[in-house]
Amino acid sequence: MTDKAPTPFDILNSITKTKKSVLHDEYGNLVHEKAYAPVIINRGLSQFPDTILYANEMNRLSCLTREMQHSYLINSIRPHNRRAKWAKKDAEEADVVMVVREYFQCNEKVARQYMKVLTDEQITIIKEKMQRGGNDNGKGSR
Repeated sequence: MTDKAPTPFDILNSITKTKKSVLHDEYGNLVHEKAYAPVIINRGLSQFPDTILYANEMNRLSCLTREMQHSYLINSIRPHNRRAKWAKKDAEEADVVMVVREYFQCNEKVARQYMKVLTDEQITIIKEKMQRGGNDNGKGSR
């Protein structure tokens, strides 16, 4: 078998646009089941208002096999050209969370809760207190 396994983007494209299974060969045999990553597929589907409920349903029914999940999605979602950039964490916010984590010696979840109650002025003070001096010759220590 020289067929390359499809990427999650290929699988999402087959579910939402082409409606042709990339998990099966031309004879209908399942050959790429391991390429189907439910978490990634559901995250990709959750980016669009018309497919978010399908992703939620697959999260709820995670006990189904990968083939069953794929069959449900490919036969339920209407074909449409959906294009969007994947939601990513804001880099600046991630830096602030890291500083708050270090300052309070806590995990990321607790640091995000702290950030909800801290004012911008308090966060600025924390950043100043946690700022480290020195010369790293542009290499960046973080």
